[in-house]
Amino acid sequence: MKQFDREFDPRGIVLQKKEYQPLSIAFYGIMNYDLYKETGDRVYYNHIINQYKFFCDTSGFDLIDGGKGMGLPYNKDFKDIKAPWYSGMTQGVAISFLLRYYDLKKDKSALQKAKQLAYFMLRPVAEGGTIGKTPEGHPWIEEYPGSKSSPQVLNGFINALIGLKEYCMFFPKDSLASRLHDTCYKAMIKSFEKYDVHDWTRYNRAYMPCSNQYIRYQITQLEHLYKIYGDETLLKQMMLWSMFTYNKPDPVLKFYKNTMYNFAIPMSTTGDPGMHYGPASFDSTFSPLPDVRVSSSEKRSGGKQIPAVLMPQKKTILSLGREMHFVRLVFDSLPAPGELVFELPGANGKTVAAETRIHANGVDIYAVSKFSRVHISYNNDHATPVRLKEVQFNDPDRHEQAMFLFSKHKLIVKLDKGKKYAVRFKSKNAPAPVVFYRHLDNKFGLYRAVWKASQTISNPEMIFTAPANGHYEFFVSLPLLLPGAGISELELVPVE
Repeated sequence: MKQFDREFDPRGIVLQKKEYQPLSIAFYGIMNYDLYKETGDRVYYNHIINQYKFFCDTSGFDLIDGGKGMGLPYNKDFKDIKAPWYSGMTQGVAISFLLRYYDLKKDKSALQKAKQLAYFMLRPVAEGGTIGKTPEGHPWIEEYPGSKSSPQVLNGFINALIGLKEYCMFFPKDSLASRLHDTCYKAMIKSFEKYDVHDWTRYNRAYMPCSNQYIRYQITQLEHLYKIYGDETLLKQMMLWSMFTYNKPDPVLKFYKNTMYNFAIPMSTTGDPGMHYGPASFDSTFSPLPDVRVSSSEKRSGGKQIPAVLMPQKKTILSLGREMHFVRLVFDSLPAPGELVFELPGANGKTVAAETRIHANGVDIYAVSKFSRVHISYNNDHATPVRLKEVQFNDPDRHEQAMFLFSKHKLIVKLDKGKKYAVRFKSKNAPAPVVFYRHLDNKFGLYRAVWKASQTISNPEMIFTAPANGHYEFFVSLPLLLPGAGISELELVPVE
Protein backbone atom coordinates (compact mmCIF):
# COMPACT_ATOMS: atom_id res chain seq x y z
CA MET A 1 0.00 0.00 0.00
CA LYS A 2 2.81 2.43 0.81
CA GLN A 3 5.38 1.68 -1.89
CA PHE A 4 3.93 3.78 -4.70
CA ASP A 5 2.56 7.31 -4.91
CA ARG A 6 -0.96 6.92 -6.27
CA GLU A 7 -3.10 9.23 -8.33
CA PHE A 8 -6.90 9.31 -8.17
CA ASP A 9 -9.61 10.71 -10.39
CA PRO A 10 -12.23 13.11 -8.92
CA ARG A 11 -14.38 10.11 -7.90
CA GLY A 12 -11.55 8.56 -5.87
CA ILE A 13 -10.80 5.77 -8.36
CA VAL A 14 -7.11 4.88 -8.44
CA LEU A 15 -5.22 5.62 -11.65
CA GLN A 16 -2.11 4.05 -13.13
CA LYS A 17 -0.07 6.41 -15.31
CA LYS A 18 -3.15 8.66 -15.46
CA GLU A 19 -5.27 5.85 -16.91
CA TYR A 20 -7.89 3.45 -15.57
CA GLN A 21 -6.41 -0.02 -15.17
CA PRO A 22 -9.09 -2.53 -14.07
CA LEU A 23 -6.57 -4.91 -12.49
CA SER A 24 -4.99 -2.17 -10.38
CA ILE A 25 -8.42 -0.88 -9.34
CA ALA A 26 -9.57 -4.35 -8.24
CA PHE A 27 -6.32 -5.10 -6.39
CA TYR A 28 -6.45 -1.72 -4.67
CA GLY A 29 -10.01 -2.42 -3.58
CA ILE A 30 -9.03 -5.81 -2.15
CA MET A 31 -6.06 -4.37 -0.25
CA ASN A 32 -8.29 -1.71 1.29
CA TYR A 33 -10.89 -4.34 2.18
CA ASP A 34 -8.27 -6.35 4.07
CA LEU A 35 -7.02 -3.25 5.88
CA TYR A 36 -10.54 -2.15 6.77
CA LYS A 37 -11.34 -5.58 8.21
CA GLU A 38 -8.12 -5.45 10.22
CA THR A 39 -8.35 -1.86 11.50
CA GLY A 40 -11.91 -0.59 11.05
CA ASP A 41 -10.45 2.64 9.65
CA ARG A 42 -13.07 4.47 7.53
CA VAL A 43 -10.37 5.76 5.19
CA TYR A 44 -10.02 2.22 3.82
CA TYR A 45 -13.81 1.82 3.71
CA ASN A 46 -14.14 4.92 1.55
CA HIS A 47 -11.46 3.66 -0.85
CA ILE A 48 -13.45 0.42 -1.30
CA ILE A 49 -16.64 2.34 -2.09
CA ASN A 50 -14.81 4.53 -4.57
CA GLN A 51 -13.22 1.63 -6.47
CA TYR A 52 -16.63 0.03 -6.95
CA LYS A 53 -17.72 3.12 -8.89
CA PHE A 54 -15.47 2.04 -11.76
CA PHE A 55 -17.42 -1.20 -12.22
CA CYS A 56 -20.68 0.77 -12.39
CA ASP A 57 -19.48 2.97 -15.26
CA THR A 58 -20.51 1.38 -18.55
CA SER A 59 -17.65 3.10 -20.37
CA GLY A 60 -15.20 0.83 -18.52
CA PHE A 61 -16.47 -2.55 -19.75
CA ASP A 62 -17.93 -4.41 -22.73
CA LEU A 63 -21.11 -6.50 -22.61
CA ILE A 64 -21.76 -9.64 -24.66
CA ASP A 65 -24.68 -12.02 -25.25
CA GLY A 66 -27.35 -9.54 -24.28
CA GLY A 67 -25.60 -8.52 -21.08
CA LYS A 68 -24.85 -12.03 -19.80
CA GLY A 69 -21.12 -11.41 -19.98
CA MET A 70 -18.97 -8.43 -19.02
CA GLY A 71 -15.39 -8.02 -20.18
CA LEU A 72 -12.86 -5.55 -18.82
CA PRO A 73 -10.96 -4.46 -21.94
CA TYR A 74 -7.37 -3.46 -22.45
CA ASN A 75 -7.51 -0.89 -25.23
CA LYS A 76 -3.83 -0.97 -26.15
CA ASP A 77 -1.87 -3.64 -28.02
CA PHE A 78 0.33 -5.81 -25.81
CA LYS A 79 3.23 -7.56 -27.52
CA ASP A 80 1.50 -9.88 -30.00
CA ILE A 81 -2.08 -9.21 -28.80
CA LYS A 82 -4.19 -6.62 -30.58
CA ALA A 83 -6.58 -4.34 -28.69
CA PRO A 84 -9.14 -4.74 -27.36
CA TRP A 85 -8.17 -7.82 -25.41
CA TYR A 86 -9.32 -9.33 -22.10
CA SER A 87 -7.25 -10.90 -19.34
CA GLY A 88 -8.40 -13.89 -17.31
CA MET A 89 -6.32 -12.58 -14.43
CA THR A 90 -8.11 -9.23 -14.48
CA GLN A 91 -11.54 -10.87 -14.70
CA GLY A 92 -10.72 -13.15 -11.75
CA VAL A 93 -9.28 -10.45 -9.49
CA ALA A 94 -12.26 -8.21 -10.27
CA ILE A 95 -14.58 -11.05 -9.22
CA SER A 96 -12.69 -11.31 -5.92
CA PHE A 97 -13.11 -7.57 -5.33
CA LEU A 98 -16.83 -7.55 -6.17
CA LEU A 99 -17.51 -10.43 -3.77
CA ARG A 100 -15.75 -8.51 -1.02
CA TYR A 101 -17.71 -5.39 -1.84
CA TYR A 102 -20.89 -7.46 -1.51
CA ASP A 103 -19.69 -8.77 1.86
CA LEU A 104 -19.28 -5.17 2.99
CA LYS A 105 -22.42 -3.56 1.53
CA LYS A 106 -24.78 -6.48 0.77
CA ASP A 107 -25.38 -4.79 -2.59
CA LYS A 108 -26.74 -7.50 -4.92
CA SER A 109 -25.67 -5.54 -7.98
CA ALA A 110 -22.09 -6.56 -7.12
CA LEU A 111 -23.09 -10.24 -7.32
CA GLN A 112 -24.70 -9.69 -10.70
CA LYS A 113 -21.52 -8.06 -11.98
CA ALA A 114 -19.46 -10.97 -10.62
CA LYS A 115 -21.68 -13.38 -12.59
CA GLN A 116 -21.17 -11.33 -15.74
CA LEU A 117 -17.39 -11.29 -15.28
CA ALA A 118 -17.31 -15.07 -14.73
CA TYR A 119 -19.49 -15.71 -17.80
CA PHE A 120 -17.06 -13.74 -19.96
CA MET A 121 -13.93 -15.26 -18.39
CA LEU A 122 -15.12 -18.85 -18.88
CA ARG A 123 -15.65 -18.54 -22.64
CA PRO A 124 -12.98 -20.16 -24.86
CA VAL A 125 -10.26 -17.91 -26.24
CA ALA A 126 -11.54 -18.64 -29.75
CA GLU A 127 -14.87 -17.05 -28.76
CA GLY A 128 -13.27 -13.98 -27.20
CA GLY A 129 -12.97 -15.36 -23.66
CA THR A 130 -9.95 -16.40 -21.62
CA ILE A 131 -10.03 -20.22 -21.41
CA GLY A 132 -7.16 -21.61 -23.46
CA LYS A 133 -5.32 -24.93 -23.56
CA THR A 134 -1.93 -26.03 -22.30
CA PRO A 135 0.36 -27.91 -24.72
CA GLU A 136 -0.93 -31.08 -23.02
CA GLY A 137 -4.55 -30.13 -23.81
CA HIS A 138 -5.65 -29.08 -20.33
CA PRO A 139 -7.87 -25.99 -19.83
CA TRP A 140 -6.05 -22.88 -18.67
CA ILE A 141 -7.21 -19.39 -17.66
CA GLU A 142 -4.98 -17.14 -19.74
CA GLU A 143 -3.60 -13.85 -18.50
CA TYR A 144 -2.78 -13.00 -22.14
CA PRO A 145 -5.29 -14.94 -24.27
CA GLY A 146 -3.97 -15.94 -27.66
CA SER A 147 -0.43 -14.74 -26.99
CA LYS A 148 2.34 -16.87 -28.43
CA SER A 149 5.06 -14.82 -26.72
CA SER A 150 3.61 -15.22 -23.20
CA PRO A 151 1.32 -18.27 -22.99
CA GLN A 152 0.14 -19.88 -19.74
CA VAL A 153 1.50 -17.27 -17.32
CA LEU A 154 1.41 -19.08 -13.98
CA ASN A 155 0.93 -16.19 -11.53
CA GLY A 156 -1.86 -14.74 -13.69
CA PHE A 157 -3.59 -18.11 -13.81
CA ILE A 158 -3.42 -18.46 -10.02
CA ASN A 159 -5.00 -15.05 -9.45
CA ALA A 160 -7.79 -15.98 -11.87
CA LEU A 161 -8.24 -19.39 -10.21
CA ILE A 162 -8.64 -17.77 -6.79
CA GLY A 163 -11.37 -15.51 -8.18
CA LEU A 164 -13.08 -18.50 -9.79
CA LYS A 165 -12.87 -20.52 -6.57
CA GLU A 166 -14.42 -17.69 -4.56
CA TYR A 167 -17.11 -17.33 -7.23
CA CYS A 168 -17.94 -21.06 -7.01
CA MET A 169 -18.25 -20.77 -3.23
CA PHE A 170 -20.83 -17.99 -3.71
CA PHE A 171 -22.60 -19.72 -6.61
CA PRO A 172 -22.27 -23.50 -6.12
CA LYS A 173 -25.10 -24.19 -8.60
CA ASP A 174 -23.13 -22.75 -11.53
CA SER A 175 -22.15 -26.14 -12.95
CA LEU A 176 -19.99 -24.76 -15.78
CA ALA A 177 -17.94 -22.64 -13.38
CA SER A 178 -17.54 -25.55 -10.95
CA ARG A 179 -16.51 -27.97 -13.69
CA LEU A 180 -13.98 -25.57 -15.19
CA HIS A 181 -12.62 -24.71 -11.76
CA ASP A 182 -11.99 -28.38 -11.00
CA THR A 183 -10.33 -29.11 -14.35
CA CYS A 184 -8.23 -25.93 -14.21
CA TYR A 185 -7.04 -26.76 -10.70
CA LYS A 186 -5.96 -30.24 -11.81
CA ALA A 187 -4.21 -28.70 -14.82
CA MET A 188 -2.21 -26.41 -12.53
CA ILE A 189 -1.09 -29.30 -10.30
CA LYS A 190 -0.01 -31.34 -13.33
CA SER A 191 1.75 -28.36 -14.91
CA PHE A 192 4.05 -27.25 -12.07
CA GLU A 193 6.90 -29.44 -13.30
CA LYS A 194 6.57 -27.93 -16.78
CA TYR A 195 7.67 -24.58 -15.35
CA ASP A 196 10.57 -25.74 -13.20
CA VAL A 197 14.20 -26.12 -14.18
CA HIS A 198 16.87 -27.66 -11.95
CA ASP A 199 17.20 -24.70 -9.57
CA TRP A 200 14.57 -22.14 -10.64
CA THR A 201 11.15 -21.75 -12.27
CA ARG A 202 9.67 -20.00 -15.28
CA TYR A 203 7.17 -17.18 -15.65
CA ASN A 204 5.31 -18.79 -18.56
CA ARG A 205 5.41 -21.75 -20.95
CA ALA A 206 7.53 -19.78 -23.44
CA TYR A 207 10.57 -20.53 -21.24
CA MET A 208 10.84 -17.03 -19.80
CA PRO A 209 12.51 -17.34 -16.36
CA CYS A 210 10.89 -15.79 -13.32
CA SER A 211 12.47 -12.71 -11.81
CA ASN A 212 13.28 -12.78 -8.09
CA GLN A 213 10.19 -10.66 -7.62
CA TYR A 214 7.83 -13.03 -9.41
CA ILE A 215 9.02 -16.28 -7.86
CA ARG A 216 8.55 -14.76 -4.41
CA TYR A 217 5.09 -13.62 -5.45
CA GLN A 218 4.27 -17.13 -6.67
CA ILE A 219 5.34 -18.62 -3.33
CA THR A 220 2.88 -16.36 -1.49
CA GLN A 221 0.20 -17.30 -4.02
CA LEU A 222 0.78 -20.99 -3.27
CA GLU A 223 0.64 -20.22 0.43
CA HIS A 224 -2.80 -18.68 -0.12
CA LEU A 225 -3.90 -21.65 -2.25
CA TYR A 226 -2.71 -24.08 0.44
CA LYS A 227 -4.91 -22.31 3.00
CA ILE A 228 -7.87 -22.73 0.63
CA TYR A 229 -7.33 -26.29 -0.63
CA GLY A 230 -5.04 -27.98 1.93
CA ASP A 231 -3.38 -29.87 -0.94
CA GLU A 232 0.03 -31.21 0.11
CA THR A 233 1.31 -30.84 -3.46
CA LEU A 234 1.06 -27.07 -3.01
CA LEU A 235 3.10 -27.27 0.18
CA LYS A 236 5.77 -29.37 -1.53
CA GLN A 237 5.98 -26.96 -4.46
CA MET A 238 6.39 -24.11 -1.97
CA MET A 239 9.27 -26.01 -0.36
CA LEU A 240 11.09 -26.29 -3.68
CA TRP A 241 10.63 -22.67 -4.74
CA SER A 242 11.53 -21.51 -1.24
CA MET A 243 14.81 -23.43 -1.40
CA PHE A 244 15.52 -21.96 -4.86
CA THR A 245 15.11 -18.39 -3.53
CA TYR A 246 17.45 -18.73 -0.54
CA ASN A 247 19.55 -15.55 -0.28
CA LYS A 248 18.10 -14.19 -3.54
CA PRO A 249 16.46 -10.90 -2.53
CA ASP A 250 13.78 -8.94 -4.34
CA PRO A 251 15.24 -5.54 -5.26
CA VAL A 252 11.99 -4.17 -6.72
CA LEU A 253 9.10 -4.41 -4.27
CA LYS A 254 10.59 -2.78 -1.21
CA PHE A 255 7.48 -3.39 0.92
CA TYR A 256 7.25 -7.06 0.10
CA LYS A 257 7.87 -9.20 3.21
CA ASN A 258 11.32 -7.66 3.65
CA THR A 259 13.57 -7.71 0.58
CA MET A 260 16.01 -10.09 2.31
CA TYR A 261 13.35 -12.42 3.72
CA ASN A 262 14.12 -16.11 3.18
CA PHE A 263 11.13 -18.41 2.84
CA ALA A 264 13.48 -21.34 3.56
CA ILE A 265 16.83 -21.58 5.29
CA PRO A 266 19.41 -24.38 5.32
CA MET A 267 19.97 -26.48 8.39
CA SER A 268 23.44 -26.13 9.86
CA THR A 269 25.73 -28.65 11.54
CA THR A 270 26.21 -28.46 15.29
CA GLY A 271 28.09 -30.45 17.90
CA ASP A 272 25.93 -33.53 17.22
CA PRO A 273 27.75 -35.72 14.67
CA GLY A 274 25.71 -36.19 11.51
CA MET A 275 22.85 -33.91 12.62
CA HIS A 276 21.70 -30.69 10.98
CA TYR A 277 19.56 -28.16 12.85
CA GLY A 278 17.38 -25.12 12.31
CA PRO A 279 17.10 -22.14 14.71
CA ALA A 280 17.34 -23.00 18.39
CA SER A 281 14.63 -20.48 19.30
CA PHE A 282 11.84 -18.34 17.86
CA ASP A 283 11.96 -14.83 19.26
CA SER A 284 10.23 -12.48 16.85
CA THR A 285 7.18 -14.11 15.27
CA PHE A 286 4.60 -14.34 18.04
CA SER A 287 1.05 -12.98 18.09
CA PRO A 288 -1.71 -13.23 20.72
CA LEU A 289 -3.78 -16.39 20.30
CA PRO A 290 -7.46 -15.37 20.21
CA ASP A 291 -10.36 -17.22 21.82
CA VAL A 292 -8.36 -19.07 24.47
CA ARG A 293 -10.64 -20.23 27.28
CA VAL A 294 -9.54 -20.93 30.86
CA SER A 295 -11.32 -23.31 33.21
CA SER A 296 -10.75 -25.74 36.04
CA SER A 297 -12.57 -28.65 34.39
CA GLU A 298 -12.56 -30.63 31.14
CA LYS A 299 -15.41 -28.64 29.60
CA ARG A 300 -14.83 -28.07 25.89
CA SER A 301 -16.77 -24.79 25.94
CA GLY A 302 -17.27 -21.98 28.40
CA GLY A 303 -14.63 -20.84 30.82
CA LYS A 304 -12.99 -17.46 31.23
CA GLN A 305 -10.87 -15.48 28.85
CA ILE A 306 -7.22 -14.50 29.23
CA PRO A 307 -5.83 -12.97 31.43
CA ALA A 308 -6.31 -15.55 34.16
CA VAL A 309 -5.04 -16.21 37.67
CA LEU A 310 -3.40 -19.54 38.51
CA MET A 311 -4.02 -20.56 42.10
CA PRO A 312 -1.61 -22.71 44.15
CA GLN A 313 -2.49 -26.41 44.28
CA LYS A 314 -5.13 -25.95 41.58
CA LYS A 315 -5.23 -27.30 38.04
CA THR A 316 -5.88 -24.80 35.25
CA ILE A 317 -7.00 -25.95 31.81
CA LEU A 318 -6.34 -23.87 28.71
CA SER A 319 -8.54 -24.64 25.70
CA LEU A 320 -6.68 -23.18 22.72
CA GLY A 321 -9.49 -23.32 20.17
CA ARG A 322 -7.26 -24.96 17.54
CA GLU A 323 -4.59 -27.62 17.20
CA MET A 324 -1.05 -26.33 17.69
CA HIS A 325 2.56 -27.48 17.69
CA PHE A 326 3.78 -24.51 19.72
CA VAL A 327 2.45 -21.98 22.24
CA ARG A 328 4.06 -19.37 24.45
CA LEU A 329 2.54 -18.58 27.86
CA VAL A 330 3.35 -15.09 29.14
CA PHE A 331 3.12 -14.40 32.88
CA ASP A 332 3.46 -11.22 34.94
CA SER A 333 6.21 -13.08 36.78
CA LEU A 334 7.30 -16.70 36.90
CA PRO A 335 7.35 -18.83 40.06
CA ALA A 336 10.37 -20.90 41.00
CA PRO A 337 11.52 -23.54 38.50
CA GLY A 338 9.49 -26.73 38.73
CA GLU A 339 6.48 -25.19 40.46
CA LEU A 340 4.52 -25.03 37.22
CA VAL A 341 3.92 -28.44 35.61
CA PHE A 342 2.50 -28.66 32.09
CA GLU A 343 0.67 -31.61 30.56
CA LEU A 344 -0.76 -31.89 27.05
CA PRO A 345 -3.68 -34.34 26.81
CA GLY A 346 -3.91 -36.02 23.42
CA ALA A 347 -6.21 -38.43 21.66
CA ASN A 348 -7.38 -41.63 23.38
CA GLY A 349 -6.33 -40.31 26.76
CA LYS A 350 -2.63 -40.38 25.89
CA THR A 351 -0.36 -37.52 26.91
CA VAL A 352 1.47 -35.69 24.13
CA ALA A 353 5.24 -35.69 24.59
CA ALA A 354 6.37 -32.07 24.83
CA GLU A 355 9.33 -29.86 25.60
CA THR A 356 9.30 -26.62 27.58
CA ARG A 357 11.69 -23.70 27.59
CA ILE A 358 11.77 -20.67 29.88
CA HIS A 359 11.65 -17.41 27.93
CA ALA A 360 11.89 -14.18 29.98
CA ASN A 361 8.53 -14.12 31.83
CA GLY A 362 7.16 -16.83 29.61
CA VAL A 363 7.24 -20.54 28.96
CA ASP A 364 7.44 -22.04 25.46
CA ILE A 365 5.65 -25.37 25.07
CA TYR A 366 6.16 -27.36 21.88
CA ALA A 367 5.52 -30.86 20.60
CA VAL A 368 5.87 -32.83 17.37
CA SER A 369 2.26 -34.00 17.75
CA LYS A 370 -0.44 -31.34 17.73
CA PHE A 371 -2.34 -30.39 20.87
CA SER A 372 -5.38 -28.22 21.61
CA ARG A 373 -5.34 -28.10 25.44
CA VAL A 374 -2.75 -27.39 28.10
CA HIS A 375 -3.15 -28.54 31.72
CA ILE A 376 -1.19 -26.43 34.20
CA SER A 377 -0.58 -27.53 37.80
CA TYR A 378 0.80 -24.99 40.28
CA ASN A 379 2.56 -27.00 42.98
CA ASN A 380 3.28 -24.76 45.96
CA ASP A 381 1.08 -24.58 49.07
CA HIS A 382 2.48 -21.27 50.24
CA ALA A 383 2.95 -19.42 46.96
CA THR A 384 0.93 -16.42 45.86
CA PRO A 385 -1.29 -16.67 42.78
CA VAL A 386 0.34 -16.22 39.38
CA ARG A 387 -1.26 -14.13 36.63
CA LEU A 388 -1.23 -15.60 33.12
CA LYS A 389 -1.21 -12.48 30.97
CA GLU A 390 -1.34 -13.85 27.44
CA VAL A 391 -1.17 -16.98 25.31
CA GLN A 392 0.79 -16.46 22.09
CA PHE A 393 1.40 -18.54 18.99
CA ASN A 394 4.12 -18.66 16.37
CA ASP A 395 2.34 -16.65 13.69
CA PRO A 396 3.21 -17.84 10.15
CA ASP A 397 1.44 -14.85 8.59
CA ARG A 398 4.02 -12.47 10.03
CA HIS A 399 6.85 -14.16 8.14
CA GLU A 400 9.73 -12.96 10.27
CA GLN A 401 10.83 -16.56 10.74
CA ALA A 402 11.46 -18.74 7.67
CA MET A 403 8.65 -21.07 6.67
CA PHE A 404 10.81 -24.09 5.82
CA LEU A 405 14.12 -25.79 6.52
CA PHE A 406 16.12 -27.74 3.95
CA SER A 407 19.20 -29.93 4.15
CA LYS A 408 22.33 -28.79 2.35
CA HIS A 409 23.65 -32.35 2.54
CA LYS A 410 22.26 -34.35 -0.38
CA LEU A 411 22.52 -38.12 -0.75
CA ILE A 412 23.54 -39.41 -4.22
CA VAL A 413 23.23 -43.15 -4.98
CA LYS A 414 22.78 -45.52 -7.93
CA LEU A 415 19.52 -47.52 -7.79
CA ASP A 416 17.82 -50.29 -9.74
CA LYS A 417 14.33 -49.96 -11.21
CA GLY A 418 11.56 -51.59 -9.18
CA LYS A 419 13.62 -52.18 -6.05
CA LYS A 420 12.30 -50.93 -2.72
CA TYR A 421 14.33 -48.87 -0.30
CA ALA A 422 13.66 -47.45 3.14
CA VAL A 423 14.82 -43.88 3.66
CA ARG A 424 16.30 -43.67 7.15
CA PHE A 425 17.22 -40.62 9.21
CA LYS A 426 16.98 -39.38 12.77
CA SER A 427 14.81 -36.38 13.55
CA LYS A 428 14.10 -34.03 16.41
CA ASN A 429 11.25 -31.51 16.64
CA ALA A 430 10.62 -32.17 12.96
CA PRO A 431 6.97 -32.86 12.12
CA ALA A 432 6.10 -33.68 8.51
CA PRO A 433 9.54 -34.00 6.84
CA VAL A 434 9.45 -34.49 3.07
CA VAL A 435 12.21 -36.24 1.12
CA PHE A 436 12.61 -35.02 -2.48
CA TYR A 437 14.42 -36.97 -5.18
CA ARG A 438 15.50 -36.53 -8.78
CA HIS A 439 17.17 -39.02 -11.08
CA LEU A 440 19.08 -39.35 -14.35
CA ASP A 441 20.99 -42.08 -16.16
CA ASN A 442 24.16 -40.01 -16.19
CA LYS A 443 25.59 -39.15 -12.77
CA PHE A 444 27.51 -36.18 -14.14
CA GLY A 445 24.35 -34.56 -15.53
CA LEU A 446 22.32 -35.19 -12.38
CA TYR A 447 22.76 -31.63 -11.15
CA ARG A 448 20.70 -30.47 -14.16
CA ALA A 449 17.76 -32.78 -13.44
CA VAL A 450 14.53 -31.16 -12.26
CA TRP A 451 13.27 -31.40 -8.69
CA LYS A 452 9.50 -32.08 -8.77
CA ALA A 453 6.77 -31.85 -6.15
CA SER A 454 5.50 -35.16 -7.52
CA GLN A 455 8.84 -36.88 -6.78
CA THR A 456 8.75 -37.03 -3.00
CA ILE A 457 8.68 -39.53 -0.16
CA SER A 458 6.48 -38.56 2.75
CA ASN A 459 4.63 -41.76 3.66
CA PRO A 460 4.94 -42.78 7.32
CA GLU A 461 7.18 -45.76 6.50
CA MET A 462 9.44 -43.66 4.21
CA ILE A 463 9.46 -46.52 1.67
CA PHE A 464 10.63 -45.68 -1.84
CA THR A 465 10.44 -47.76 -5.04
CA ALA A 466 12.92 -46.67 -7.71
CA PRO A 467 10.93 -45.82 -10.88
CA ALA A 468 13.92 -46.27 -13.22
CA ASN A 469 17.53 -47.40 -13.35
CA GLY A 470 19.99 -44.60 -12.76
CA HIS A 471 21.56 -42.19 -10.33
CA TYR A 472 19.38 -40.54 -7.69
CA GLU A 473 19.82 -37.49 -5.51
CA PHE A 474 17.82 -36.95 -2.31
CA PHE A 475 17.35 -34.05 0.08
CA VAL A 476 14.91 -33.34 2.91
CA SER A 477 12.77 -30.28 3.63
CA LEU A 478 10.26 -29.63 6.40
CA PRO A 479 7.99 -26.89 7.71
CA LEU A 480 9.77 -24.83 10.36
CA LEU A 481 7.23 -25.32 13.15
CA LEU A 482 9.41 -25.93 16.21
CA PRO A 483 12.68 -24.55 17.56
CA GLY A 484 15.65 -26.89 17.51
CA ALA A 485 14.29 -28.88 14.56
CA GLY A 486 16.92 -31.31 13.33
CA ILE A 487 17.47 -34.03 10.74
CA SER A 488 20.36 -36.45 10.42
CA GLU A 489 22.03 -37.32 7.13
CA LEU A 490 19.92 -39.59 4.92
CA GLU A 491 20.55 -43.29 4.41
CA LEU A 492 18.89 -45.72 1.98
CA VAL A 493 18.39 -49.31 3.14
CA PRO A 494 17.19 -52.01 0.68
CA VAL A 495 13.86 -53.59 1.63
CA GLU A 496 13.75 -57.34 0.99
